[in-house]
Amino acid sequence: MKTKILSSNVFKTIKFFILIFLTILNVTIVNAAENRASTYISFGQYVTSDGDDTVTGSRLSISFINPITDLLSYYLKIDTGSASGKHTNSDDSETEITSSHTNAGSGLQVNFDLTDKNRYMFFLGSGLLLQSYQYDYNYPDSQTGKTSGIGYGYTAYIGIKFKAAKNFIIIPSYNYEQVNIKSEEGEQRTTTTAGASLALAIAF
Repeated sequence: MKTKILSSNVFKTIKFFILIFLTILNVTIVNAAENRASTYISFGQYVTSDGDDTVTGSRLSISFINPITDLLSYYLKIDTGSASGKHTNSDDSETEITSSHTNAGSGLQVNFDLTDKNRYMFFLGSGLLLQSYQYDYNYPDSQTGKTSGIGYGYTAYIGIKFKAAKNFIIIPSYNYEQVNIKSEEGEQRTTTTAGASLALAIAF
């Protein structure tokens, strides 16, 4: 039990330092991006389902957005999160289930300026992602079981930007992901994740 707890804490610590490193790296890139790019740091809640069970959690995301044209941008995004829930067994007892993930994704974002001065902007985006996942659905007859690995899938999102100050932007958004993973038995499973997030962006 102690080894399991220690391993989990080490995994979380590694993810934390990776996010800190990427934050610093993104700021460096943004400063050199001809005053056009921005870095988003967002926090949000999400729900993940494998078709049988649902877990709810929170996550942290860091995104680098750079315009290609006035209408189109590309993005790079890293996020990490953990979630938990309960499964009700056939004898009415409950088993705690947990999951965690780290995503790395990239894609395109379409921007629609709602004002002449770019103060309010609606956007939608989509792209591909890789996911490092851990699932602990350790109850009898679980189709997912206890498993970890690298999955792949796609993501889509919509949102709106509020320019609160010259270089400060507030960005609420809604995100959807679909990822293919492997169960404990080696069978392919599809998970879906959806949730809202709030980003605070600094533009340089």
